[in-house]
Amino acid sequence: MARLCPDANQGYDPQTAIRVLKAIEDLDITLLEEPCPIADDRGRQRVARATTIPLMGDESCTNLSEVRRQLSLGVVRIISIKVARTGFAISQRIAHLCEAESIVNLCGTQADSGLGALCGAHFAASCRNVRLASEATGFLDMADDLLVETPKIENGMIRLSERPGLGIQIDEKKLRHYRL
Repeated sequence: MARLCPDANQGYDPQTAIRVLKAIEDLDITLLEEPCPIADDRGRQRVARATTIPLMGDESCTNLSEVRRQLSLGVVRIISIKVARTGFAISQRIAHLCEAESIVNLCGTQADSGLGALCGAHFAASCRNVRLASEATGFLDMADDLLVETPKIENGMIRLSERPGLGIQIDEKKLRHYRL
């Protein structure tokens, strides 16, 4: 099943965001990411109150204190956790905080390589609060990767290895080649 998850990249002023959200509410939109500027607290609150479409925090939620702030403002119902941005430990804290506040998570990426995609997939698999399909296919657009085996996607899901840890093997020759 395909889900529609547009990202406004903070591009709307609150009035425009409300108008757009009202116009698309009947389109079965799963979420709208960052409709208006992060610094506009009151505008973001007005937008959140004016729509039934869940708003997702991403750029506004890059660390634990920002997540706490967005939750206290009541402007997000979904938060994207990016393991490449916050690491495993802080990502887990963010997920626990969101779960305590009944906020859903998904695992986002930052155009991650296969290694980053597998880190996010392992985190998502270990976290009961990651309930939405996650962004994990950026590596498919890359010309090369540092992994011996690129992640396998079967039936829309990344297959995790049975090997210990993350189950990955770094190609040492490629690592030497790409090292700056």
